[in-house]
Amino acid sequence: EIKVRQAILNLSPIQQECLILMMDQELSMDQISTIVGIPVNTVKSHIHRAKESLKEILSPVLEDL
Repeated sequence: EIKVRQAILNLSPIQQECLILMMDQELSMDQISTIVGIPVNTVKSHIHRAKESLKEILSPVLEDL
């Protein structure tokens, strides 16, 4: 979990916020959109990019498992 948290810190602030609201707070895309003040499709884009970045950042760690 520590590696995941560290990897999240490498994301842009908006990607971090959207991802954390979705994963930790279990909020819907609509709720995140309202909180962050951006359109739902933009929230979806940020979350998608965040997940892709995390896969790239964490791939060396996952290969070692």
